[in-house]
Amino acid sequence: MMDAFWGAGMRMLYLGVESSSAENLKLVNKRQDPDQMEKDLTRLNEYGYQVVAMTIIGLPYDTEDSITDLAKWVTQKHISRFQTANLLTPLPATVNWPTLANGDENLQGLKLLNRNGDLLNGTGIPKKGGELPPYEWFTGRQFVFQDPRWTLEESRGVYERYTARLHPIDKVYERIFRSIRQRSERTGEAVPVRV
Repeated sequence: MMDAFWGAGMRMLYLGVESSSAENLKLVNKRQDPDQMEKDLTRLNEYGYQVVAMTIIGLPYDTEDSITDLAKWVTQKHISRFQTANLLTPLPATVNWPTLANGDENLQGLKLLNRNGDLLNGTGIPKKGGELPPYEWFTGRQFVFQDPRWTLEESRGVYERYTARLHPIDKVYERIFRSIRQRSERTGEAVPVRV
């Protein structure tokens, strides 16, 4: 597969690494252990690919220390050149999204927060005619559900401390787009658009 992708002109791979914790990987149904994942990522880097490791923090077994360890691990040159980061976010139609089934609360789902940081509709569950979740908060940069480890505000701090240790791919794209815009402003040429 590496040969086929390389032959097709691919040089950058976005890979769902999620976590370096075996317990967390099991929770997100990754069928790899951290040692095997490290071997695979090392091989991809040796082959010449620029790997972008997509990570998730705030998984059930995460602590601030384990999140710091993940940042140290994922930024090693043989693991990934760039990274993305998201806090665990319960999205609609996923197993983490709380629902009412037969009038009973789905106790497996995460309990959502409202705009004040309190439980949505008093229960953490969306309901017809009730409060809506603040969807503009669903950015992956803060918790949108109740968690005993961190409040909404504290989760923002965890995210900022984690991403400050990374080499975010978003910063690369920001530099590229800023350069394109500056060139356009300097030369009067239109910003190139690929269709």
